[in-house]
Amino acid sequence: MKNLFLFSISPVQSFIAQARKTQDLFAGSYILSHLCRVAIEKARREPYQAEIIFPDPSNKTLLNRFLAVVGENTKEYLASMGRAIENAVRFEFQHMADVILDKMGLPKPPEFDEQIKTYWQIFWLFEEFEEGRFADAYKRAEQTFGSLKNLRKFPPMHQRPARKCSITGEQNVLFYRPLKNHGFISDLAVPVPDEVPPKYLAEKEMLGAIAFVKRCAEKYFSGAKYEYDKEFPSTAEIALMDTLAKWQKELPPGKVNAAVIFDKKNNNSLSEELTEKEKKLIMDVYNFFEERGIDFSSYYALIRFDGDHMGRWLAGEFIDTDNRRFLKEFQKDLSKELGRFAQAARDETLIKPKGRTVYTGGDDFLGFVNINHLFEVMKELRRKFSEIDLSRYTGKKPSFSAGVVIAHWKTPLGEVLDWAGKMEREAKGIDDYKDAFALAVIKHSGEIHKFLYKWRCGNEWTVDLLNTLINKIRENEAINQHVPNDIVNRTGILYIREFSNTFIKNLNREVRRLFDDNIKNIEFNVDKLIKTEIKRLLRRSCLLGREPGEAQTDYETRKNEAVSSLCKTIETLYTNSVSLENFLATLNIADFLAREVKS
Repeated sequence: MKNLFLFSISPVQSFIAQARKTQDLFAGSYILSHLCRVAIEKARREPYQAEIIFPDPSNKTLLNRFLAVVGENTKEYLASMGRAIENAVRFEFQHMADVILDKMGLPKPPEFDEQIKTYWQIFWLFEEFEEGRFADAYKRAEQTFGSLKNLRKFPPMHQRPARKCSITGEQNVLFYRPLKNHGFISDLAVPVPDEVPPKYLAEKEMLGAIAFVKRCAEKYFSGAKYEYDKEFPSTAEIALMDTLAKWQKELPPGKVNAAVIFDKKNNNSLSEELTEKEKKLIMDVYNFFEERGIDFSSYYALIRFDGDHMGRWLAGEFIDTDNRRFLKEFQKDLSKELGRFAQAARDETLIKPKGRTVYTGGDDFLGFVNINHLFEVMKELRRKFSEIDLSRYTGKKPSFSAGVVIAHWKTPLGEVLDWAGKMEREAKGIDDYKDAFALAVIKHSGEIHKFLYKWRCGNEWTVDLLNTLINKIRENEAINQHVPNDIVNRTGILYIREFSNTFIKNLNREVRRLFDDNIKNIEFNVDKLIKTEIKRLLRRSCLLGREPGEAQTDYETRKNEAVSSLCKTIETLYTNSVSLENFLATLNIADFLAREVKS
């Protein structure tokens, strides 16, 4: 008789998502993966020698849980094993916190240890099974584990009434910058001196133990054995990443403060806290862009996705009946395939200047993307996921549903993360099969647009259709210098648009007038009406002119073909849209991206 062992660490989403900076976000995911690795290594070593089934321990990023098989033993021995692995995780987190405090040169506040010790909820169980009955044991274990996690333990945390952490909102403030008026802070909290750089604690920030450990995690993961990125790019750096990369060889040397570049673009004066050297670099880079008419967007994107039906995949529901007796082997192979995808996503797909990955455990992902590369990255991630090879067990392919948010670099990160989660849930709610994505744009003005689609519209990638639409209405460098309707920037390069965006504005206005802004509740078929109006408006907004020496009939033919081609693209988006309102939002977002995406 062997034993199946399930182990998990929580909370997950709140620990990662409670972040004010991108560095906090990255630190949260890295710490959680590290703690899971500590648990796995403890289980694998003597005397336990557990066989890890899921995830593959060689994966760079691990999940918050793992599944293992342990040899036959007494209940008392298994219980001691579970406690030992749990204690290893708790000890590591305590040790991490102590090392960070020591390296920061700060005293330990009296409530510090209690906040650290009471934070994690750790669950584990063993399920006995006979040879050949692994699948049955796994099903029982998952059911029991779900019930176990619903019975959450809430150990008492003895905190004085005091101001709460400005990031988590849960623990008392333990670290703060001395201010004239810092509110009701416990007298047990530690004032952080000016010698500690503001990257660890900003002027008005007040942090508890958990947020402070995340913020200063680089102090612990500084050794060569850790691949910890202590310079994880900010939202401003993500937004400017592609532009800096394109002109890198011509720009003056030095690390550019992207946030200050954006401030300068908005005619804000340079901060007095900058050194003269930093000010000169900023002005040199800004003037370089200004003199050449180089524009850049203030927006970036965040992608979050989760594999569809992963619980059912792990339970073997999608593998052929004859192969279900090989569930353990299937789970191992699935884990390895997900690990290969994760590595490709991190090291091949989302790399500079396209963006940066926060975490990728294989079936889940979070990453920042420069919007110039958004649809390219989205398509590549989905395409690589479809390359997961489980043909030995089933003819089915796993899929994922994603939430995508485009936001201004100054939009609070917490708000962007909330919208990413909301969009992911909307994508997963499209139908029982899923394989969809939902995208929201949060404009700097506060206006929000969103749409929802399957990854494919028939045989075409939805993102390819969107790219086609955007490229037709955005300014593109002209190949033929005789094309009319030109726009010339300060470099003398000619830019044209094939179609004006007026058809989008007019279609929105006409539809809302026709239905009195009640487009959510249209009860009759309007397909023919909408398609006819799309074609009429497109023809009116076509900007193509006659080329020198071109016959009128040839020009009309070329113009009709251009209108017909774009009309087909837009009609495909309309036909595959979940609603008319969703379709209009798609056009509005395409119009926005046509202005923001820079070639």
